[in-house]
Amino acid sequence: MHSLNAGSSEQIILSQISLADIYNRIRTIVREEIVVEKIHDLQEKMLSPSETCKLFNPKITLVTLDSWAGKGLLIKHYIGGRTYYKYSQVLNSLKTLKRYHVK
Repeated sequence: MHSLNAGSSEQIILSQISLADIYNRIRTIVREEIVVEKIHDLQEKMLSPSETCKLFNPKITLVTLDSWAGKGLLIKHYIGGRTYYKYSQVLNSLKTLKRYHVK
């Protein structure tokens, strides 16, 4: 059994664990963290109006999208004089817009 000091109060104890097992465990943890980060990034992604329309099934028009935003069903965000919609907010709006779902 080997003990490596990994900090002032923490120790890592390695006992009959192959380097391949350590590599695979670290790889799995890193992959899981990357997936979590990608999901977070997607939730925060800003979509153009045309991208937002394409998310819905059945697809909606820009007029419908603007109408929903006017009714407060979707929240518009303005960046540099352009309109965007936050992906996570579009998903939340589906609770109200029950006929539609995201592709």
